[in-house]
Amino acid sequence: GNLTPPAVTLVVLCSAASEMLKEFSSIALEMRVAPLSAQSSKSLVGLNSRVKQAELMATVIVPLVFGWYASLTQAPAHLIRVVLCAHLVSAITADFLWRRTLAASGVEKASAKAPATRHLQGWSFAAPLDPVMGMCIADALLFCTVLNDHDPLFTVHLAAAGLDPGILGSARSLGAFAGLLGTFLWPSIQSRQGTPRGAAIALLAFIVAVAAALPGLRMSPGVALLFVTLSRPFLWTFDLAMVSILQEFVPAHWRGQAAAFRDLGCELFELLIATAAVALPNFEQFWALAGISVAAVC
Repeated sequence: GNLTPPAVTLVVLCSAASEMLKEFSSIALEMRVAPLSAQSSKSLVGLNSRVKQAELMATVIVPLVFGWYASLTQAPAHLIRVVLCAHLVSAITADFLWRRTLAASGVEKASAKAPATRHLQGWSFAAPLDPVMGMCIADALLFCTVLNDHDPLFTVHLAAAGLDPGILGSARSLGAFAGLLGTFLWPSIQSRQGTPRGAAIALLAFIVAVAAALPGLRMSPGVALLFVTLSRPFLWTFDLAMVSILQEFVPAHWRGQAAAFRDLGCELFELLIATAAVALPNFEQFWALAGISVAAVC
């Protein structure tokens, strides 16, 4: 049957709730469970990498499986039921795994013994050179961009420029695998350069690759897409670097709030570039959006 507005609304709400729960779980895992579970700083970096690897693998596998299944049926109502059931099963599974993880890590016992406090105990918001504050701002600015292989505006622009849909799909898969490469790069970079310096190296490499996509747009859409795909390993390397920075430089009792503020900044800058896209909707104006993206990243 045809999709009804209540059914569509329900799917959207379930998706939003799943995304919110994913963010909660990610913050709890990275800021509370992982630091208590790891035996050393080196093993903590490795644990962070394995978490991101699992996340990226799910990003690759789940759309492929669902896309394959969706191609077998033409009934929208049936697909909606499958999506809702998938949300329910994933929520129950996540609850079960979280309970086992918390019990094994001892986080609940550690939280019960930790003294309650509302103060940062020496950690400063205002220090302009604080590595946490500076890196959080840099990380948030990375979301003020349309030069992303998963960005719908970038995809539409490349398609309108004549790029084959098969190439676009292949680039997304390559971008995911490139992100996996970044999760293997970070432990090596961090062990050799340290966390702040390693994060700066990853960020600089990402900036160089993304900035090259701007003149690439003038050459051909394929060249621009190539440089965006090449930037993905360094983007995920820097993402892991941000996790390490929060774990190392923010007091344990405030890591969750710091991670939440970091995610809030990312969402705000993503909203900002989306608002700019509304003001610059034409094909010829995408160059301006790309320029804003590169300026924000740099």
